[in-house]
Amino acid sequence: MYTGKITFIQGELQGSSIDLQPGKQQVLGRNGANCNIFFQSDRVSRVHCAITFDENTGRLSLLNYSTSGTTVNGNELGPQQTVNIDNGAKVIFVLFSISLSIYSTWFVL
Repeated sequence: MYTGKITFIQGELQGSSIDLQPGKQQVLGRNGANCNIFFQSDRVSRVHCAITFDENTGRLSLLNYSTSGTTVNGNELGPQQTVNIDNGAKVIFVLFSISLSIYSTWFVL
């Protein structure tokens, strides 16, 4: 089993982190009605992107909704583009940076 985490490394949520819930989409943007991770900057799209975590495979995926610019490890994404994300990936949109982490919770007794 795996656990996942979003860590905010730059911007208005800098220094905070959110544990990812398996199978639950984390939607990031500035529209509080449609996003569960909310940014106040009008430079962030109303619904900017969505991150999904699979605890069984340890896979993270990001679906980009924005035309304002989203990069994953320096690669710019187009609107409606989905990418699988590796552990430690750096995601940047507008003035904000997040790091995505996956941790194995498998252990042997």
